[in-house]
Amino acid sequence: MKSRKVIQAAMLVAILIVVNLLASGFFFRLDLTQEKRYSLSDYSKNTLDSLNRYLSVKVYLEGEFPPRIQRFKQAVKDMLTEMKVYGGTLIQYEFIDPTGNDELMQSFVDKGIAPITLNIRNSQTSEGRQYIFPVAVFSYDGREEMVDLFKGSVDYTSGEPSPLKAEANLEYKLIHAIKRLTQGSKKVVGVLRGHGEIGEEKTREWMRELANLYIPVEVNVQKGEAISPSISVLIVLQPDSAFTEREKYEIDQYLMRGGKILWLLDQQDVNLHYQAETLSRLRQLNLDDLFMKYGFKVNYDLVSDLNCSTIELVIPNPNAPPTFSSQRWIYYPLLTQLADHPITRNLSAVKLRYASSIDTFSTPELRFVPLLVSSPYSRVQSGNVFVDLNQSIRNPPRPEELRGKGNRVMALLAEGQFHSLFEGREVPVDALAQQMPTAKFLRRNVSDTRMIVVGDGQVAVGEDVRGKIDFMAFDNKAFLLNCLDFLLGGESLIHIRAKDIQYHSLDLKKVKGNEWNIRLINLVLPVLVILFWGIIRQRIRMHRNRKISA
Repeated sequence: MKSRKVIQAAMLVAILIVVNLLASGFFFRLDLTQEKRYSLSDYSKNTLDSLNRYLSVKVYLEGEFPPRIQRFKQAVKDMLTEMKVYGGTLIQYEFIDPTGNDELMQSFVDKGIAPITLNIRNSQTSEGRQYIFPVAVFSYDGREEMVDLFKGSVDYTSGEPSPLKAEANLEYKLIHAIKRLTQGSKKVVGVLRGHGEIGEEKTREWMRELANLYIPVEVNVQKGEAISPSISVLIVLQPDSAFTEREKYEIDQYLMRGGKILWLLDQQDVNLHYQAETLSRLRQLNLDDLFMKYGFKVNYDLVSDLNCSTIELVIPNPNAPPTFSSQRWIYYPLLTQLADHPITRNLSAVKLRYASSIDTFSTPELRFVPLLVSSPYSRVQSGNVFVDLNQSIRNPPRPEELRGKGNRVMALLAEGQFHSLFEGREVPVDALAQQMPTAKFLRRNVSDTRMIVVGDGQVAVGEDVRGKIDFMAFDNKAFLLNCLDFLLGGESLIHIRAKDIQYHSLDLKKVKGNEWNIRLINLVLPVLVILFWGIIRQRIRMHRNRKISA
């Protein structure tokens, strides 16, 4: 009998060894969350598999935090643990408390990383403040990448950083940082200059993000120089003066050579800075024939929409400092009808200012996707429009006046085979570009390419809060970054950024009146299950021993 038990034990050990050996060759993980919170995308897994050197990650998020920050810290740790599963021993991470290291914290500030202020309750009657720097520093092959884990995660309803939005962006931020380190060089993005475009002081937040992700360079085509093929995407950001034929030729040929373009255009100029009423000015950019050749038209109109954002007004007071008031402004459309497309998927709203609509024409070799559309309660006003601040705020149009006039295309993706505007025409020259171009003329693009046009240049401008340009509103920045990623062929990165994470709260109606039942189920039921299983197991063992003894 004793020898039989020894043989059974030996067989059990042997079976366990064989099962472990077989299991070591098969790796799988189950993520039962609805939004796949703990799963990495295939793109992320491939990025981690490509590591061939040690990657060190230092996360400066250690200490005693409120529950919402503690939960975010745990989410960062879970994400790094998941990454380590695929990166193996090449990935090492640690959490560090920067408190007391003034030199380190000042270095974060110098690099544009602002601390997050937390209100901490010290007792029932007093509160204190705590400053944290949610920073992750990646080191790989002698290079270093710093990531602000909270940047770009402002909840536009409260204006404060949202740990939930930051958690949703975790995979994108961490994987994008690793990708930049492993690639060694960033892609080059050209920003067109020379036509009164919006300055960096108004687009500081977006331009800072561009500098983090790409290499932005200024491009000036006035002298007739070809746009460098090293530029992956050309951004045209609200020009205010007409393009010459030679400038259009260089932009056209850049597209024919496979370049991508992001057009952010205002066809109407509305200036209400120092007055309550004005007549809009039409911008004569001399680009209409170029766009018509590419299958679309940016109209000379203004879109007003009852689904709109607010404008901040200064109310003078002769006996006291001026006061500020936010009022709904129909010329600031808040676009919530977004296409089911990687660029706009999981975005909530995009704010435009004094925007124009876009029309398309049937073009066999081109595909058009409307990305942003105004609400059904919107309208267009063509030509020079008289804009009266007081009248439009006090007496906005009634919904029945706008019904059936809306759903105007405000942002458009065009992709496919484009034909040159200058096919069958002489190459233009002008006073600044008197020499003929040296690059070969192409009458159509060498391969399918893409462009995105938005009927508003101020979509990239931050909010004007009491005369100071602050953060970008709503999902504007995410929309523009998605546009660039898509033009650069980074659809996988867009899907990662579009991940949406939600905390599912208890249904208070169901909880109310059932508190004790819920507590009993949570506390007593697991104990009863364990006891029940223990009793069954004991009965089975006793029955087996009786059979052996018999």
